[in-house]
Amino acid sequence: MQLGIYIIFIPVFAGISFYLNYYAGLLSVFAGLFFISSFILFEKKKYKEVMELTFTLDKILHGDEILEIKDCNEGDLAILKSEIQKMTIQLREQSLSLKDDKIQMSEAIADISHQLRTPLTSMSVTVDLLSKENISKEENIRLLRDIKSSLKRIDWLIEALLKMSKLDAGTVKFNMTDLSVRELINQSCQAFLVVMDLKNQNLIIDALDERLLGDMLWLREALGNIIKNCMEHCGEGGTISVSAKENAIYTQILVTDNGKGFDKDDLPNLFERFYRGKNASKDSVGIGLALARSIIMAHNGTITAKNSKDGGAEFDIKIYKVIC
Repeated sequence: MQLGIYIIFIPVFAGISFYLNYYAGLLSVFAGLFFISSFILFEKKKYKEVMELTFTLDKILHGDEILEIKDCNEGDLAILKSEIQKMTIQLREQSLSLKDDKIQMSEAIADISHQLRTPLTSMSVTVDLLSKENISKEENIRLLRDIKSSLKRIDWLIEALLKMSKLDAGTVKFNMTDLSVRELINQSCQAFLVVMDLKNQNLIIDALDERLLGDMLWLREALGNIIKNCMEHCGEGGTISVSAKENAIYTQILVTDNGKGFDKDDLPNLFERFYRGKNASKDSVGIGLALARSIIMAHNGTITAKNSKDGGAEFDIKIYKVIC
């Protein structure tokens, strides 16, 4: 369009120039030819860059891993290339993130399948035994108890996974209230008092009037999983201590036991899902500590684990205060 206008305008201008002055007209013709040649070369170069950009985009759309787009001169095309470069990098990062998510999901499904297969296999064997004739009443009661135990394990695993999925999706609506830390500790320990008594374990609680902002039900779940871990690993006659401190920045809950502590190779992975340490019990599924960490992090908190100086495990929970 523009070139057509110039082609019409230049002969008219040259004719007027020839009419006025021969040399001026000749100069106008050369100037016009030079301008048309430059314009054609510029448009040809621009067309070439557009074709290169189109070719590069086609390669990217067909899954080419090369994202680099050649630089070009200033102008609208350069701005367009810059924006496309940013878009392709962002799309590639999202693609890599999705691949990682798929790998993690595949591993999680495999872990869940393994954890469910164990109690289901046990139940299948138990049912076969129950189907035998002349089984004693005592044996019948024991086998039924084993089935009930396996069902409880499956129910707990499914419940824990549902809770973790809700936390991951950010769909949990916490009932945030001002809580007494001592009451939180007491409620978290309540479910384990009978087992502790049977194992002759000592429970020491050192908390006064410390407070924190959180959801009682969810924090009770988190702290309960940590106390349960200590109870299972400190052995007969062991001691579990739960203490609390508060300052202007955070409220701290410290849970310790006098058991064997952690193997140094387990420490970096303690809070990973389905991770079972070297000292894990046979019934452990490796999800309790992972769930505890997810809940605590959702409460603007942190949790760390280490071996205490006197031996045994030490869990350090910090719930940070919200500064308005």
